[in-house]
Amino acid sequence: GRDFPDVQIRHILVDAAATYLCLNPGQFDVMVMENMFGDILSDQGGGILGSLGLMPSACMGPNKAYYEPSHGSAPDIAGKDLANPMATVLSAAMMLRYTFGLEDYANRIESAVKTVLATGPRTGDIWRDGKARTGTAGMGDAIVAALAKQQ
Repeated sequence: GRDFPDVQIRHILVDAAATYLCLNPGQFDVMVMENMFGDILSDQGGGILGSLGLMPSACMGPNKAYYEPSHGSAPDIAGKDLANPMATVLSAAMMLRYTFGLEDYANRIESAVKTVLATGPRTGDIWRDGKARTGTAGMGDAIVAALAKQQ
């Protein structure tokens, strides 16, 4: 907090944080906690969004970080062209921003994902009537196409 005086810090017990996350998720920009609570609350966040396939994730320490989708490797659907790749793509955007300082590239990737969410196909986890249904590869292709249109 001393290093970032413009950031509001609130200490919240995890059960209360779970309630606050359900009632008003927009009040949080970042939540910092130990791994077990982070794993539980990130899954809850995926439920609020409608799918873990939309949840990027980062584990950041003072010297190292790793980035992954909140859903992990989804071994139950591996190789079946069912997984939503958006969380993986958004995790890569986080890596570009926070580890490599490439804000413009991160913004472009996030913009492409938002474009696809607004106008493009859906993987099964977020599909609804009126939208084209696609698999992992098709969603990846749609994101790449949205990126290409930015240039």
